[in-house]
Amino acid sequence: RFTFRTVSALLLVLSTCQGCPWPAVNGAGAVLGDTSVEVFSSDGKVQLHFFGKAAAFGPCPVEESAAVSHDIRLAHTLSGGGGDLEACSTLVSAKEANLIVNRGTCNFVNKTIFAAKAGAVGLLVGNNGKDPEEKFLMSCPSELADTCLNISILAVMLSPNDTTSLIGTIRAAAPGVNFTSRLFARPRPLLDPSSAVLWAIALCTVIVASFVSSAKERRQQKARQGGDRTMDSVSDIPVQDVGMLHAVGFIFAASCALVLLFFFIRSVIFFMIIIYCIASVSAFTGITMGPLQGLSPSLAAEASLPLLGKVERSALLALSAGIAIATTWFVNRHELWAWALQDVLSVSLCIHILSLMRFPDAKVSATLLCLALVYDIFWVFISPLLFSENVMIGVATGQGHQYNSSSPLPPPSDMIPMLLVVPKVWDWAGGVTLLGLGDVVLPGLMVSYALRMDYLRRGTCLGGYFILLCFGYGVGLAMAIVASVLMRMGQPALLYLVPCTLLPFFSLAWCRGELHDVWYGPGGKAAGHGAETDDGEAEYGREEEGASGLEAAAAAPAEEIHQRLLDKGQ
Repeated sequence: RFTFRTVSALLLVLSTCQGCPWPAVNGAGAVLGDTSVEVFSSDGKVQLHFFGKAAAFGPCPVEESAAVSHDIRLAHTLSGGGGDLEACSTLVSAKEANLIVNRGTCNFVNKTIFAAKAGAVGLLVGNNGKDPEEKFLMSCPSELADTCLNISILAVMLSPNDTTSLIGTIRAAAPGVNFTSRLFARPRPLLDPSSAVLWAIALCTVIVASFVSSAKERRQQKARQGGDRTMDSVSDIPVQDVGMLHAVGFIFAASCALVLLFFFIRSVIFFMIIIYCIASVSAFTGITMGPLQGLSPSLAAEASLPLLGKVERSALLALSAGIAIATTWFVNRHELWAWALQDVLSVSLCIHILSLMRFPDAKVSATLLCLALVYDIFWVFISPLLFSENVMIGVATGQGHQYNSSSPLPPPSDMIPMLLVVPKVWDWAGGVTLLGLGDVVLPGLMVSYALRMDYLRRGTCLGGYFILLCFGYGVGLAMAIVASVLMRMGQPALLYLVPCTLLPFFSLAWCRGELHDVWYGPGGKAAGHGAETDDGEAEYGREEEGASGLEAAAAAPAEEIHQRLLDKGQ
């Protein structure tokens, strides 16, 4: 309880000193209001509700449940005269009140300072521009950067229409009628359907990719059940086993790349998008050729093309479709509907990577996932202490390093594309729900390894490690989504995914007495069961084949010894 209160107080102090970081959210031609302004008259005849835009300096609006009612008044200067509502000089005392001022003459920071010195708890700045619905983000001038750090009251801009309505209502009220107001953050839904859609896409991607990566083991099992052992040495597309050196090197390389992107993301983001499109087209082609040939065997035939020579029709069709999808997304990537095309490309990339890479044993998988967990925690929670900024968030959003800028840099036009993206449905501010591809691929390698172990040991995906790990991945991702909602900030998904996949896997292996075997993997040097086949895979004994693997391994040496004894006449 003490820790929670301490952290809450620290966050409150930071938000007060550093200003409200809420960006301007653009709607249909205007900035959307993020602050609710409620106004009530003492006679109960007036009840107004406006949406204003909080300033970049001063605190953020509180939640509705914490909002307190205060008197609302028009600002008056001590000198009087026509400059009253300008609030560019010392104001009449307005203790514990929300003051209304007009835009103009002096900057917004000075207006807020004069209001705070007069005892006000909030400031409503009425815009007097030509656009009746215009609101914009009130920022801090660079020359007043130090002053802005000490502003302690909330400043909110209202549109010209809302300003006219509010001031007119107060001035037209009968004598003796007072007005009160509440300022609070515009409510946003805790949950959004986009989270459920993203969860389903990620989970389905992991499941499909696991079946694709274990196609070889599945075909071998079907062949053995039919008595055909010619499939034991079937050769598929070459795969890369992720070794211990790869695991450590990957985390080191990822950390170096993250730091470089943090400083140069705005310069290389376009290049990254091009690389993403090329890789995604290749992945889409690779994973769709087989299904196309299954739908129409005639697509397996080859066609002769100039310069390219003979090319399978399925490859030509898949490549054409991939190029069309990637090109359409690239040209329209800023449109609201482009998220669906980006997800098709990203899912293709994940499936293709998982079909080409695999864990050879649980030892490597546990090492890589634990290192990735430390990587996520360090760059999300510890990097702000070293860089004064969140490196992971800066790269993910494309914002990058601020380079000691007194005011935030304008939002980037592009984010890194290696994401699963689903737009929010119920949130008035719009936005998207995001998941990095690493949060799909890294746990997906573990899930696909579990499926391969099930096929090698039991010949089925049911009742083994695979189902348990799929459930664990789904639970872990759901926990990450709930945590991001409750904490109002993005979460490192691996913080939840790694424990929810590794712990169930090793717990089940320990309960079944298979911990030694899964740790070293099929064909491992220290494996307690099984014998290596020609292609390096371990074939575990099955009841329907007669003697177990251990019995078969023990029988051959006994026969050889007996024969040698007979040859020597003993």
